[in-house]
Parts: sequence; structure tokens; C-alpha cells
Amino acid sequence: MNEPLGLAAIASSGTNYTPVGILAAIFVPICAAVAVVLWNYYRLQRHRADSGAMASYRKLACAGRGDAPGFSAALK
Repeated sequence: MNEPLGLAAIASSGTNYTPVGILAAIFVPICAAVAVVLWNYYRLQRHRADSGAMASYRKLACAGRGDAPGFSAALK
């Protein structure tokens, strides 16, 4: 009759941390890999947008000087 009841029984029993450690060892690297993939994906998209803008600027700058490809052919 001296057995603890309720929260006292839960608190007094030992906690097995092995399943917690196994789950953390599985999910932490997976979450880290997903985060790295997403970070690199958005970095690539930003780079592609920058390079597209630079190509448009170069095309516009060449057209302003009159040496854009096909520009001199259109004048002849």
C-alpha cells in the first residue's frame, strides 16, 4: 500500500533516454540535410535572377552603343 500514485509514480520511475537519442540521431541529420538543400536552392534561384538581370543590362547597353548582335544588320 506504500506505492506512489499519479504524478509521483511517473516522476519516481526512471526515464529511458535511448529511444529519444535514437530518434534525435535519425531526425536531426535529416532535418539538417533538408535545410541545406533548401538554402542552396534559394541561393541558386537568387543567382539565376541576378545573372538574368545582368544579361538584360548587357543587351540594353550594347543596343545603346549600336553594337548589339543583329542591330547593325537591321540598319542595312
